Amino acid sequence: MKAIFDFLNQLAENNNRAWLDEHRSTYIQIRAEFEKFIIQLWKQLAEIDPTLQDLEPKKCIFRLARDTRFSKDKKPYKINLGAYFAKGGRKSGYAGYYFHLQPGDQSFLAGGLYNPTPQMLLKVRKEIEYNYEELENILADSQYGYYFGPLEGDQSRITPLGFDKNHPAIALIRMKSFTTSCALTDKKVRDKDITEYTIKAFTALKPLVDFLNKALDD
Repeated sequence: MKAIFDFLNQLAENNNRAWLDEHRSTYIQIRAEFEKFIIQLWKQLAEIDPTLQDLEPKKCIFRLARDTRFSKDKKPYKINLGAYFAKGGRKSGYAGYYFHLQPGDQSFLAGGLYNPTPQMLLKVRKEIEYNYEELENILADSQYGYYFGPLEGDQSRITPLGFDKNHPAIALIRMKSFTTSCALTDKKVRDKDITEYTIKAFTALKPLVDFLNKALDD
């Protein structure tokens, strides 16, 4: 990972197309190294979550180029590498598992369901309405809690239409995304056991992913 970190640090200081064009061969090398890591990660992850077996792991990786159309920050490139594993692929809309690589102790693992469509959000809210105890048990599990914290994301300021404001899990129902994360230091990412650690974390995360995807499939 050292070569990847070195490249991303240099890119952060030289975030322009001319610099990347000049260092294109280096980028190709570090991209290949990251792809190799992601392929190995996917192989093990697909063993614990069979819904991922048909994925093309290289297509799980996000592009380096940023979408700057609606951003005041016009820097053309991200200063991180990331990959998202989800049933049906990175753009399927299903809940999944995310690996984020960024120097400066900014790497992290994450997962769940981010920014779902209104139709998907309604399905998840309905699932929580009827089976909230299952979700609460998942979030209270010690293995989950070893790696991940509470669900993150914005909440609706008002009770969603059609739901009881006095429901025991109204705080969960009001959520607009259902994600959680686990911080990774640079030292941890460079450890030889980073793949094993990630798989253990994603194994603990799988019940949450399953709960969310069950809702989407109903």
